Amino acid sequence: MEAKITCFHGSKEIIVGPLRVSNRGTFGSGYYGGDLACAVEFCGGDDADLICLEMDIKNPFRYSANFDHELDFDSPAVDMINAIFGPEEQSDVLATAMQSDGYFGNEVQERLLELGYDGIFVDYGEGAFESVVFYPDQIHHVSTHTLEEAKLMLRPHATKGPAL
Repeated sequence: MEAKITCFHGSKEIIVGPLRVSNRGTFGSGYYGGDLACAVEFCGGDDADLICLEMDIKNPFRYSANFDHELDFDSPAVDMINAIFGPEEQSDVLATAMQSDGYFGNEVQERLLELGYDGIFVDYGEGAFESVVFYPDQIHHVSTHTLEEAKLMLRPHATKGPAL
């Protein structure tokens, strides 16, 4: 099932050129987008930009974010790591993240590609979501907004996540 997800990417600076890949992130390496409220929160100043994107994901790994786990690690990705890696690999991947910056690298992307997925859709509930794609050709720039414009976009309605 192919999904075209409209999402937003907030930046702490003015965005010049194409969106850059995150080598490490909450859900591994990739190109990140999310709901409007999340992107506005991530913007880091009056000069920051927010871009509206469409992401093409043919086979997303669908995941409901969960912070309830036994590890002393404040990450919504723990259950996803446990779902896609075997027991020994889980321990290694989680330990590496916990002992460094708290993020995951390309090991998540590589595993999901092996399993036939080309992106991730994370549902936080109540319309909040995050999506990650693995290739730049999966991203289509729709529009660019200043932080102030994005805040105005939030006023008239609550953000709703895409139906998948």
